[in-house]
Amino acid sequence: KIALSSGDLNAEDVERLASIYAHIGERETALNLFEQALLIDTDNPTLQRKRNLLLNETDSDTFMPVKAPADGVALAFFDMARLLASEYSDESARVFASIAIYLNPKLTQARFLLAEVATRNERFEDAIAFYKGLEPENENFMRSRRRIADILVEQGKTGEAIEELNALVRDYDDLDSIIQIGDIYRGEEDFDNAIKAYNKAEDKLGTIPEEYWHLYYVRGMSYEQEGNWDKAERNLQAALDFQPDHPYVLNYLGYAWADQGENLDQSLDMIKRAVALRPGDGYITDSLGWVYYRMGQYKEAVPYLEQAVELMPYDPIINDHLGDAYWQVGRNLEAEFQWQRAKNHAEDEELITAIEDKLKNGLNKKNTIKDTVQEAVNLKLPDALPEAIKDALPNSEEPKTEMQ
Repeated sequence: KIALSSGDLNAEDVERLASIYAHIGERETALNLFEQALLIDTDNPTLQRKRNLLLNETDSDTFMPVKAPADGVALAFFDMARLLASEYSDESARVFASIAIYLNPKLTQARFLLAEVATRNERFEDAIAFYKGLEPENENFMRSRRRIADILVEQGKTGEAIEELNALVRDYDDLDSIIQIGDIYRGEEDFDNAIKAYNKAEDKLGTIPEEYWHLYYVRGMSYEQEGNWDKAERNLQAALDFQPDHPYVLNYLGYAWADQGENLDQSLDMIKRAVALRPGDGYITDSLGWVYYRMGQYKEAVPYLEQAVELMPYDPIINDHLGDAYWQVGRNLEAEFQWQRAKNHAEDEELITAIEDKLKNGLNKKNTIKDTVQEAVNLKLPDALPEAIKDALPNSEEPKTEMQ
């Protein structure tokens, strides 16, 4: 109970606590915890199996991970390895994890830990060997092969990664591998092929169930990047219907609306909720500042954008946003400083060109819906100007009747 109240648990911690509750017969609490763990680690077959066993009212002894003294000692060594790995004491972690596997060769978690430690030390062949040590009958076999694909992508071998995943689709009809293929294409900014993979996954599913809600999310992002906003919006809304309090879905849809000048009040509410859920996330904090900016509330935007830069000091987009906000509130020297920082860290040529223009000319347009409408009024449009536009201009004079 103390551990649960800390709120700082990974999926493995939650799984262990759930297993304890299941073992002592508190099935409802255990089931809720397994569901929480699956939200963190969606493709974990051990979690899925235990959740399903609990739903089928399996005997509580099934959930006890320790069957013999050696199992308990192995688990203790693995726990020590996990703590050491979390503190980046990788060599010591390797020793303890190896002892755990020696005591209990079926302790797959220790093998995964050794692979993860090898990966972050760029010992990719060692990591792949650890994953390949799992036999097809192991419930984590598919997951291990998908991790191999992740390593190949990290090495820049995307073609080999896709071949590895296609073999899983061909030999085992693995749905998650299809989705991962889409993720690889999306990472390569090949959004057309990413969408094709996601559509293939949906075809296999028929109707997308709740446990695959993220398929809507990743496909929505791909459509948005491809410029097909109608389909992007439908997919992101569908993801939000499944996960109304997911901070990243709230943030992505809210930011996309704000960037297009749509549903600004709703965007503001959604991103405020996302910030409350992830207060230390620089991208989400930036989104909140940017929504205020797009609404023309520049003073309100500045503190959130400053906080986002503190959280993500080298991100060019966030620094660029803060520069824009500084300019709009008259802090021009600070704006130029932020734009220069953004340019120094930018790699995208279009962004660099846009920043160079601002460094030379400043901001000539305020870039909000309200300001765009005000500019239209300043051009002396006729009386036929829609009432909705007039209402969007507080304290503005009636537009002139003559055309300029």
